Amino acid sequence: MIINILPDTYKEEVRDMYKNHRIVAALSALACVAFIGAVALVPPYVLLKAKKESANIELSAVREGNIKRLGDDAETIIKTVNSQSAFLLTKDTPLFADGGFLERILSYNARGVFFTGIFYDGREKVKNGNDFLSYRIRGIASNRASLSSFIETLRRDPFFEKVDLPISQFVREQDVNFSITLTSIAPK
Repeated sequence: MIINILPDTYKEEVRDMYKNHRIVAALSALACVAFIGAVALVPPYVLLKAKKESANIELSAVREGNIKRLGDDAETIIKTVNSQSAFLLTKDTPLFADGGFLERILSYNARGVFFTGIFYDGREKVKNGNDFLSYRIRGIASNRASLSSFIETLRRDPFFEKVDLPISQFVREQDVNFSITLTSIAPK
């Protein structure tokens, strides 16, 4: 009410003064919040930096320990891997040799039969003196007829001693998932 008595020029000065006081108060509050936030972030920053240093030291120790451990066993590991993969490097590998398994399977070009995996299960010794090689083929056939035709082609091939496909895999009419087990006599 007193403001109504003052002339207009003073009223404007009083309003500007109040406006400036509000701006200064808002900026002071913002500065206080920023200062408190900065002070509150310093301890976690210092702690995080110390943890990072500790983690780097532990990581270096683990790396050195692994290198030392690997150094002791490296020769054994290399020999084991070489012996396990040696059959891939020989000329008469049953998977890739002339007339071998892989060439025969891929030469059939069975329509509607698609392979998702071809596996070599290993060598089996049988009492009559022959060694047998065991393979598995997994895939999807577009229908039962194409899978049946492919199975019959494999059974007619003299290379394979045994062709095994569980009858349960013929349940579906379309998009038939299958797993065939094949056995052949190992080359000597």
